[in-house]
Amino acid sequence: MISHYRAEFCRKAAVGIAAAFSLQFAAPLASGVVVYSGLQDIAIPTDFSGVYLNLDHGTTSSVEFEGWDVNPFFGGFGFGNSASFQPARTGAGNEDPILPLAFGRSVGRNLTFSIGQGGSGSHFGTGSNHFKIGHEAYLGFRFSTDGNAGLYYGWMRVIFTANLHGGILKDWAYETSGAPTQTGNVLQTPDGITLSGDASQYSTLGPLLGISSLNILKTGAGTWNLTEPANYTSVVTSGGLTSVHVSLTDAAVTAGPASTIGFDGAQTLASLTIGDDGTVAFSESVSSSPPLELAAPFASGPTNVPEPRAAALLASALAMMLARTRRRSAR
Repeated sequence: MISHYRAEFCRKAAVGIAAAFSLQFAAPLASGVVVYSGLQDIAIPTDFSGVYLNLDHGTTSSVEFEGWDVNPFFGGFGFGNSASFQPARTGAGNEDPILPLAFGRSVGRNLTFSIGQGGSGSHFGTGSNHFKIGHEAYLGFRFSTDGNAGLYYGWMRVIFTANLHGGILKDWAYETSGAPTQTGNVLQTPDGITLSGDASQYSTLGPLLGISSLNILKTGAGTWNLTEPANYTSVVTSGGLTSVHVSLTDAAVTAGPASTIGFDGAQTLASLTIGDDGTVAFSESVSSSPPLELAAPFASGPTNVPEPRAAALLASALAMMLARTRRRSAR
């Protein structure tokens, strides 16, 4: 129960909410599977009950239930957590303010976490360690599942208000290897899924339930693996490496500048485009030689990307054709 925290919160609420309203006008507002919630946009009620959320299943309720992980209330002015969900804080106490994080921030042992059930009621302010009313931010967390798997590191994207409508739990993700993760490294938009991360990012995108067809946009220097048998209608990488371990059917694939897409086997693509310094490689070649790189864009229309053995034969055939062309030119 969080009755002690709620009682303490009530004692401070009148002064705290008034201060938060004044702030609103005083300042501008590795490798494992990444489990991503998808865009949820769970509203935070402007009452004392708030909303209880279980991260494993996305279950919510206005009353406390077994397995709940977080409980924001008063629009996010108050924030309660269970023992299995530990938000990153400014200090090690279980009622120290929760810490807002920017996009791309590392979440791992570099942050401070507490233990046991706790809460936060003083996380609004004008400084970098404070949430801004009505502004989107990330909170980092350390988490164990209902089955006690973990500890896993993750992030939650939120908008908090001071007992006003508009408080939202947007989405969340966690990395099942126990390695650090990065805030916002997988996000759903109306156009599909964006994967990001710096060079330390090396993860597999987990199942995306309820999504049967989607576009994948890969940005940043990190590596992402696509292993789920989803219907990826397009895969575009504008940096780093995306490894595809599933069959693509009539997908449009683009290896943008200075990026690589690696295939395990045969793929049937609607189109394959390779930008400046981009490469498409067969990451598991049957020979010990370096992976074959296709150095020119394919024409539009269905394009069969051969398996590694066939790719080697294709390379030999191209070499023979070039040799014949040179001999003819020399005559």
